[in-house]
Amino acid sequence: QLALCMLDELPELSLDYLGNTIVQRIYDKCDDLIRDIILRKLKSHLGIFGIHKSGTWVCQKLIKTARMSRHIKFIIEGVEPYCSALFNDQFGNYVIQEVVKFGSQWNQFIFDNILINFWTICINRYGVRAIRACLETSENKIAQEQLIIIASIIVLYSEYLISDHNGTLLITWLLDTSSFQNKYLLLTRHIVPYLSELCCHKLGSLTVLKVLNSRGNDIAKQLIIDNIFNFNDDDTEGNQVPD
Repeated sequence: QLALCMLDELPELSLDYLGNTIVQRIYDKCDDLIRDIILRKLKSHLGIFGIHKSGTWVCQKLIKTARMSRHIKFIIEGVEPYCSALFNDQFGNYVIQEVVKFGSQWNQFIFDNILINFWTICINRYGVRAIRACLETSENKIAQEQLIIIASIIVLYSEYLISDHNGTLLITWLLDTSSFQNKYLLLTRHIVPYLSELCCHKLGSLTVLKVLNSRGNDIAKQLIIDNIFNFNDDDTEGNQVPD
């Protein structure tokens, strides 16, 4: 009865630093039918809630407690139009990190948005960390195809990501965390044309050194060395590499 009487006030209460706790408590105590009514009322406000320091707690409560498919659908309908803005917001990025846990049958729109707005999100300190958090979500929540697509675009943009303070976090994920085979070789082949610039860059040089110091990636290492010293098949036997 209390929830239904307060229904029209719930959006405003959700943005109050005390009122949001009341909304969360009411939602916890309600059964699925009343939760359904509350979600129908609040779903159009989720984008605003997500980027608000008080509203984000209500938004995350609705997401964490969603179990029924129609409740998940309501949340996605409210979040999807504001996905890019949520990625790049200090509060909103946590909303995206919770939504991705719904599983690959529901979270594909997040990965579509990453592809469409990849560079805009990657150069943002909150956005790039949200991408990495999504990629590190437990395997049963993300499809292998989704990881492959994101890894591919990271390699495609690697010459820019390597020299960016935020973007380099994705390079670190690719090399240190992902389980893809030949990841060092794929990355090296793509950045070889830009080695001179990257080796002279304080961030870019760190990635080149990471490849050179890695174990079991001899082809990638040799590729870098050959290009740095301009080795090729036409070199004469008398040519020596200076100390």
